[in-house]
Amino acid sequence: MKSRSAATAIALVSVLVVAGCEKGAQDDTAPTPTVGESQPADASPSLSPGGPGESRTPEPGGSGGPGDDGGAVSPTADGDGGGSGPVPSWGTARKDGEAEGADPAATPKLTAVRVTGRDVHDRVTFEFDGGVPAHIVAYLEPLHQPGSGTLVPVEGEHSIEVVLVGALPDGEYGGKEQTSGVREITKVGLFEGELRVGIGLDTEGDGRAGFRVVTEANRLHVDITHGASPV
Repeated sequence: MKSRSAATAIALVSVLVVAGCEKGAQDDTAPTPTVGESQPADASPSLSPGGPGESRTPEPGGSGGPGDDGGAVSPTADGDGGGSGPVPSWGTARKDGEAEGADPAATPKLTAVRVTGRDVHDRVTFEFDGGVPAHIVAYLEPLHQPGSGTLVPVEGEHSIEVVLVGALPDGEYGGKEQTSGVREITKVGLFEGELRVGIGLDTEGDGRAGFRVVTEANRLHVDITHGASPV
């Protein structure tokens, strides 16, 4: 009986020893991670903005980068322009303006209209007593007296009408001029608080001349190019 128990105990110890040896062998063959080991293909490393080695693609149209012009527009000189040069790009569209320097309780009076010839444009100056009234300056062909509709003849190929809102005439003005562009200043009429003056023009080339409107103390200037407007 004792011999059988001893044999059983010896067999159990042998099994345990063998199992322990097999486990030790497995531990010895397990892979050991190394520094710099490649990450799985589906791993996405986290990069902080601007971190070392990070690559950025510039956004199209971004500002401030090399070669970026910031959307700058080349300026066009439109000063008084008394000297020679290309035709200013002032355009031919109607131009409106608010009253400037006028006393709301008083009525601006048109005292004189003067024409000054220049190299690339002519200037028509309206002088007032009591500030510059609200105004509308636009091409109108032909000219008609307000109210009656009577045709107002004016020398020149084209005509611009200047409407002075709330102004009254004070003195004589008008007549044919001797510049290459402005051919005549004519009275169109006064109706319902609007004083209208016509400017007869000849233009170098085909089309209407470009013009702009400039105001200062008691003066309204209409600058008109000699050549046809390129815009």
